[in-house]
Amino acid sequence: MITDEKRAFKRSIHRFTVKYRTLKNINPKSGMSTSENISLGGVYFLSIDSFDIGEVVECSISTSVSSKTMQWISRVVRCEKINKKMINTFGVAVEFVRTFKNSDNELKKILKMRTASITFAKD
Repeated sequence: MITDEKRAFKRSIHRFTVKYRTLKNINPKSGMSTSENISLGGVYFLSIDSFDIGEVVECSISTSVSSKTMQWISRVVRCEKINKKMINTFGVAVEFVRTFKNSDNELKKILKMRTASITFAKD
């Protein structure tokens, strides 16, 4: 099968809390959002902030499933303006570059558990 898919990891549509902050001294940005989709390679979330491609962002992700907060140093790979009526909104895609405290394994467990429960619910 031929595909144009460039992602190394399959995206999952799960809503997790995403806290972000840029790691720069001039005009730093920070905020909180909800993931639109997530994979072991990165996360896509909405923001009122616009980001430059390549900008370094620390992302902390928490879920209702786990008491652990997962944390990554990430790099912005896409930032697109989304048409909203009242406020500028941007869709931000970041790839995980460096993980903290076993966050990759924790995310893998959560995504596997959630996928299994979704599959079971369909049966």
